Parts: sequence; structure tokens; C-alpha cells
Amino acid sequence: MMKKEVKKEQLPKGALRFVEYGESCCAFAEKEEGKKPRLNMTAYSGKVIKGHWYWGDLVFNLEGVKMAAPKIPILEEHFTDARIGFTSRLIKSNEEGLRVDPDKTKFLDNEVADKFIKDSTEGFPFQSSVYIRPIDIQRLAPKESMEVNGFTFKGPGTVFLKSEIKEVSVCVFGWDSKTESSAFSRKETEEIQYFSRGGDAETIEEDVETNEPESRKEVKTKMDLKELKEKHPDLVEQLKLETLEEAQEQFKKQESEWEGKFGKMEEEMNKLSDRLALSDKEITLSREEANQEKADRIYAEMLSESRVADRFYDKVKNMVRFTKFVEKGTNKLDVDKFKEALAAEIKDWEDSGATTDVLGMGTSNRDEEDHQSESKLKEENTKLADSLLKAAGQKTE
Repeated sequence: MMKKEVKKEQLPKGALRFVEYGESCCAFAEKEEGKKPRLNMTAYSGKVIKGHWYWGDLVFNLEGVKMAAPKIPILEEHFTDARIGFTSRLIKSNEEGLRVDPDKTKFLDNEVADKFIKDSTEGFPFQSSVYIRPIDIQRLAPKESMEVNGFTFKGPGTVFLKSEIKEVSVCVFGWDSKTESSAFSRKETEEIQYFSRGGDAETIEEDVETNEPESRKEVKTKMDLKELKEKHPDLVEQLKLETLEEAQEQFKKQESEWEGKFGKMEEEMNKLSDRLALSDKEITLSREEANQEKADRIYAEMLSESRVADRFYDKVKNMVRFTKFVEKGTNKLDVDKFKEALAAEIKDWEDSGATTDVLGMGTSNRDEEDHQSESKLKEENTKLADSLLKAAGQKTE
């Protein structure tokens, strides 16, 4: 297995800032009427950067790219005083490379941003550039190769297995050999510490000779944790960060899988709930229909056996609605209580005379009865008048 080495060195600034020329890595503002401008920016295509002056053929492993902070700046020509905006998310894919998420990006309200928006919407061809610091590097010999970003990268060359992006910039040309002091300078440097596989470097493992002079045998032994902390504290911290990042990535992957499974379960539960609701509806309607049929039979039987005139049947039914006697929960008709209430109502109508015996008489009988009542009332009035006259000392005729 290839040794994992640690390097701490001064790298030229121009070796950490990269521009890919061509249409694949460009930056421009998109404007729609009534909406805020959006940044369309591809920072890195995901392909090979050919013949870089410091790294040779170079590839950034997209899976290992991360942002150095929750929000990273968007600058002009990598100058910190030429601020255009900031973003909180980068989109990575083998097909489209490394893109700035326009929905998570905001333009600043200043002259630099306004000028970029104006110039790019008018068609000026801005290029994209990234400031990337390596964390873990793989160097490939001429006959070596590895799978990265969905293709086979053949050596000689360099792969940034893990890296962090400090900022992204819009540029006109990128590195200019005539410029001695710039973000792309080959002379100005900054200190970088990173892991490296391949090439010559001081490794974590040390060569130790035995104490036996006759053997002069060379033995390699690994440092223990205490010695490693003492001799390489920066490396220990970097290992901690690397381990934490790997654990977080694994957790995010598992979390995504769990969310997918829970989503499917929720979908199945919703479908089952809909089927149960439909079934419950069908059962309810079926029971309601059965209760109606049972109540109609009881109405017919009890009213036909009663003395209530048939023209009052509907009124009796309206007074004793069967739905009042349907039990909640079971949705069953309580036949005994329903019959008891209906019997009481029928008796009340019978006691009130709403029967075929009285209210069913012919017209002649009613006329005769009315005539007799009128004669009797007249006779009683006459007697009352005579009694009053007599009491007043008057003669009656």
C-alpha cells in the first residue's frame, strides 16, 4: 500500500488558483424582468486541467471537494477588496462538474457586483476561477491510472483526492506571466500542509536502526499516538478533521437512505389509509341501508296494527326517526328502544283521536252533530238571558 506522507511547504499562490479556459467554465448573470439577477457559474468542469505549470496534468476529485466555510466569497480576480457576492452551496456532478448553486447565492449591492452583472448580461466572456487548497494528494506515475469523476485518469499527473475551496472568482484571463504580484503569482507564496501519496517526502514512519552493530539492519517502526502528537500536532489535528468528515459523510449517506425508506413507508401507509377509509365508507353505507330497511319494516308492521289513520303515518314516522336510535361506534339500530318509542308515539296519536273511528266519519254525520250542538247552545243562551231578566225584576216573554 502506498505510503501516506505529510508535507508542509510554501506553495506559490498561482499553484492554488485555477482557471479553465473555454465555454465549460464561465460566469455570467442571468436577469429576468421583475426578478433579482442569478449567478450562473461553473467553477470546474470535473475534467483534466492539462499541463498545469506546477502540478502537471491535474484533476480535482469532486467527491472530496468541500467548502472551507459555510459561506464562501465570490470575488473579482481573487482580490478580497473586489467583492461580488457569496454562496452557501456548491453543486457537484460528474456530468456538469462543480457549479455554484444560484438559489443559494447572493449578489452584493455595490459597484463591483453591478458592473459584473451589467457586463456579463451584455455578453462579456468572464471565466471562472477557484482558490483550492489541497488536503490529500495522489501523484500518479506514467504507467499508473485511477478512476475519478467518472473517467480513467492516466499518469503522469496529480489528483487532489480531498481539497477545500476558499473562494471562487470571475476573471478575464487568469494568470498573467507579466504580473509579478497577483493572486496568480509564481513568486509570492503561502504555507500549506497536506497529505501526499507518491513522490519523495518526509513520512510519518521513521527509519530506525537496531542496536546490534553486526547486523546494521534497518527496521521501520510506527510512532505511538503520544509521540505523534508531540512531533506532528498539526497532522494529528488534520487526522481528527479527516476522520470526523468521513464519519459525517457516512452518516449523511445513511441518513439519505433512511429518508428514502421512510418516504416509501409513508407512501404505503397513505395508500393503506385511503383503502381503509374507502372500506369504512362502504361498510357505513351498507349498514345505513340495512338500518333503513329494518326501520321501514317496523314502521309498516306497527302502524298497520295500530288504529292510527293511514294518512298520519308519515307524521308519526317523522316524530320517531330511526336515525336517533342508531348506536355510535357500531352504527347498529337499537331495535328495542326504537320500537318502544314508536309504540309510545302511536298511543299518543290514538289517544288524541287521530284514528279511523272518529276522524273517518262521513260528512252527513258531522253536519248533524254540528246542528245539534248549535241548537243546544242556543237553548242554553235563552235560559241564561231569562235568568238575568228575572233577577233584574223584568218580565220575560
